[in-house]
Amino acid sequence: MPDYEYLIIGGGVSGLGALDALLSAGRSNVALFEARDTLMYTNTWMKNIKLEDSMDNKSYTGESFREKILTGLEKTGSDKHINTGKRVYYIDQKEKKVHIRATSNQREEYSYGTLIVAVGASQIMYGKYLLPGSRGGRYFTSYQVGEMIEHYPFKPGERLIVFGESLYTLDTAMLAEKSGISVTVVSPSELMLPVNWPANIVVYDKAVLKQTYGDTLFEGMLIQKGSAQICIPGDSIAVDGDFVLEHPWREHLAVEWNLKKWELDLPMEEMKKRNLIVVGDAYKPSPDFIEQYEVGSKMVKSFSKMGEV
Repeated sequence: MPDYEYLIIGGGVSGLGALDALLSAGRSNVALFEARDTLMYTNTWMKNIKLEDSMDNKSYTGESFREKILTGLEKTGSDKHINTGKRVYYIDQKEKKVHIRATSNQREEYSYGTLIVAVGASQIMYGKYLLPGSRGGRYFTSYQVGEMIEHYPFKPGERLIVFGESLYTLDTAMLAEKSGISVTVVSPSELMLPVNWPANIVVYDKAVLKQTYGDTLFEGMLIQKGSAQICIPGDSIAVDGDFVLEHPWREHLAVEWNLKKWELDLPMEEMKKRNLIVVGDAYKPSPDFIEQYEVGSKMVKSFSKMGEV
């Protein structure tokens, strides 16, 4: 008998969605391991953009959605299945064992029946946008800037340009503005700004990036909007790049990343053969945290139709 019938790696929204699906289906021999001491870490700095939850017809920011899920875990007692400070350093799929290093540096190993991988993904600055010009210092991803502002005692700069077109672009810009940073947003697409958008954040959407400046440190960019060319000064840039499953995890799981679809190249039937379910950003990245929670739950439930859950 394995130590756990179902072992979940990752305590983000998709991992907790998977946990909810299993416990709702009556599975009790389930454990979730999260490397950090904080569950749903990314949601701790997504405080500004609200998304609609079709289940209860309410709007949530990342932070308020996190509070909702964690409160639900406490009320149902589901939190007793969660173990934080447990970092996976090796997965043996042949022996169906996971090797873990705890916060105390103690090493542990656990066997499983089915492994559910819900780890985060790394944001790649040049995955989506090839920035023209030389690259000096103070080039960040939007994810890095969000972490920096919320969890570190220093700022990316005083005049930040946020370049991108997703929810992370808008949330990062609003987060930076609230922290006292002067912010300009540049997007190649047309942006749908939220009703609470700060009037002092200048937005150039449907713009073409022509050039970035600064050999040592970022100094600004040249854009074209319509027939006009505009030079925007700045001392730092946050690029809303693409998320991709990190190479060490692809090695752990013996999987490949599909660069055309920008998702994991692992069909459901192959997952079934390997008793491996990959959900969340590890499978297909999305900044929609409510959707990721629901997809994590649905993907696990879908295995029930194949006799897995």
